[in-house]
Amino acid sequence: VDLRQIPRADPMMLDADGSESVACRHDRLRDSAAVAESLDHLLISAPSNLRPVLRARLHASVVPTLRLDRAVWQQQQRLAEQGVSITQEIVRKGDIIIRKGDRIDEHLLSRLASYRYAEYIRSTSQFSFLVALGSAGHALVLIAIVCLYLYFVRYTSFVRNGQLAALLAMPVASAGLGWLSIALPTSLPLEYTIVVPGFAMLVSILYDVRTSIVVTLSCALSVAAARGNDHVIAVVMIAGGVMAAYSATNLRSRTQIFTSILAILSGLVIVTLSIELENGTPLLNLATKLGGTVVNAIISPLLAVAAILLMERTLNVATDLRLEDFDDINHPLIHQLNQVAPGTYQHTMSVMHLSETAAAAIGANPLLARVGALYHDIGKITKSEYFIENQIDIGNKHDRLTPRKSAEIIRQHVTDGIDLAREYRLPDRIWKFIPMHHGTILIKHFYAKAVEEAEGAPVDAAEFRYPGPKPDSKETAIVMLADAAEALSRLVESGNREEIERAVDSIFTDRFTDGQLDDTPLTTSDLNLIRESFVNSLLGSSHQRVRYMEVRPSDESAA
Repeated sequence: VDLRQIPRADPMMLDADGSESVACRHDRLRDSAAVAESLDHLLISAPSNLRPVLRARLHASVVPTLRLDRAVWQQQQRLAEQGVSITQEIVRKGDIIIRKGDRIDEHLLSRLASYRYAEYIRSTSQFSFLVALGSAGHALVLIAIVCLYLYFVRYTSFVRNGQLAALLAMPVASAGLGWLSIALPTSLPLEYTIVVPGFAMLVSILYDVRTSIVVTLSCALSVAAARGNDHVIAVVMIAGGVMAAYSATNLRSRTQIFTSILAILSGLVIVTLSIELENGTPLLNLATKLGGTVVNAIISPLLAVAAILLMERTLNVATDLRLEDFDDINHPLIHQLNQVAPGTYQHTMSVMHLSETAAAAIGANPLLARVGALYHDIGKITKSEYFIENQIDIGNKHDRLTPRKSAEIIRQHVTDGIDLAREYRLPDRIWKFIPMHHGTILIKHFYAKAVEEAEGAPVDAAEFRYPGPKPDSKETAIVMLADAAEALSRLVESGNREEIERAVDSIFTDRFTDGQLDDTPLTTSDLNLIRESFVNSLLGSSHQRVRYMEVRPSDESAA
């Protein structure tokens, strides 16, 4: 090995037989050329006629004891290169690189070299094309992070163009803010005020924590990319975004914004302090960066809540905050349901309790299940007398109708409910419970009656099925199961656990085999927990009271 071709760092060497690896200092090694030069120097005093023979013998007797382990050496070089920060310093537009009369030190020399190199690569069209190509690939990777997650985990959001565009706009906006933090002519650390935590909080409220964290990663890396791969700020933004995402879960009150401010501030400050103290940042610079984190922790939640309020008013979006407004039994629709269809109203109250308890048992959204159950049967307001729970002292009106007509009236309460929901501007998140709590199940009673009256003629089952769609979430599936379980439980013996369990099991089996739960994320474990919750709730609501002995007037006088 020619040592002149190897840097003066300690190279990794192997014994000649390759059995052991050892690190050797560069100045303690001698290659074959150095050994040959030393031997020639020793032979100067030998007789001239013997020198060629002695040189040949001595050179032949020299055997290497070490050889360069190129694989390990090259790996060490790669690791060393990766450990060097790509960005040493950010020079903004308008900043003075060097003043006339300044003493040239290593720092200023590095600035000048970087400036000349930047001028060179800008003047090289081929290099500029490659840089643009690499930047485009970098951006596509960051966008792909969000797209792949949505495709495999939240497919419904992936196929909805509006939701997909809104989520992808966040890393793009983050990159733009990252670029502005460099382009603006100021010495303030604007990068610490980039509202990635605000994006994280917004996504957590509208979707869930997992989606929020994925978007946070994409946004933070976009900021870093726009700032010349400044991965320090990426770590800071990830910390603030994760804290924002978790602080916004189950946001039931707008006063909880103060909790989010403290959570975001703690994440940003702790990470910023740790990194800047490690880097030996001067106290004044550290103070300005911490000031930026304080500003970020305040404006991010405020912007997120402002965006939520705007979307609630303009796009009819229903967050948990807005669901609270509809969780009201005095709402005009529910008040009307109680007046016109008292039997349906009592059924609704029972389904609401069953759904809320079951949703809490499996970690779903109890508030959404409760509010969805509250409005699921509002369509029965229109023709309440055709539903058995409201037929008090009026007889069964279906006795005078054909099975097809009866099935048509029963199915119509779904479309009537959707019309009422739109009239009263119920959010989509609520009114989708109206069609989904029946899915596409068969109206078995009237279908069987039609088959019997047909006397062998074919009967189209599609005419006796609800229009759908099927449930697409845990909450809508719970309300479907609760609606049927509550109705069937009224036919079993009160307080009998075995009868109630049998009734609940029959509902679960029927909905599962009919494919009504195919589009939901429910697991077998979830179904077992929902079943147990239903049975316990139905037993509690159907308990028997003790008949107390009455005191007769004659007994009172005797006493």
